[in-house]
Amino acid sequence: LQVRATNIRKEDVAWDLWFNTRVASNTNVYVPVANTADIRQQVMTSETIDPLTFSLNDGIFALDFLPPTQEKAMRKGKLMIQPSQGWIASFSGKQLFIIQFPLQPQSAIHPEQGQVELYNEYNPENLQAGIMELEVHAPYKKLAPKEFMIAEETWTLVEYKGAATRNAQLEFLRAHASELGLR
Repeated sequence: LQVRATNIRKEDVAWDLWFNTRVASNTNVYVPVANTADIRQQVMTSETIDPLTFSLNDGIFALDFLPPTQEKAMRKGKLMIQPSQGWIASFSGKQLFIIQFPLQPQSAIHPEQGQVELYNEYNPENLQAGIMELEVHAPYKKLAPKEFMIAEETWTLVEYKGAATRNAQLEFLRAHASELGLR
């Protein structure tokens, strides 16, 4: 997918382009991340909402789908991530969905964003009521009139016959990284 945006105003404009791909709320998502300092969390809690939880092991970020605490109905929040490589992998049922994109330095991304952002509403009692958003941000740029910017990402969909566990999914990613174009 490629998007091109041109400034049609008569004055400069500063903006970024981003893709927002929605998948099921309980989709297992993996993002390569160097360290926890590259992850910021926007916590959204209330009397009925717990924050999201996540793990970072061996350079791979993963959401933890823990049930909310007893008095809460769901988990909800947003994570802004500076990835160490230009991809997101997500497993749902018998499918692996990969989004690849040009990796950008953190300095190119708007300071309130992450190059990868994950928004999740997770209610284990009603999965259809929730959502997972996989966002990829392009560089934040100032465009003069008639200047343009381009953002792009590549999607790959692969049949997955393995177990629906984190270990099995990560093993599959590592075993097939070269053929999938992952580094």
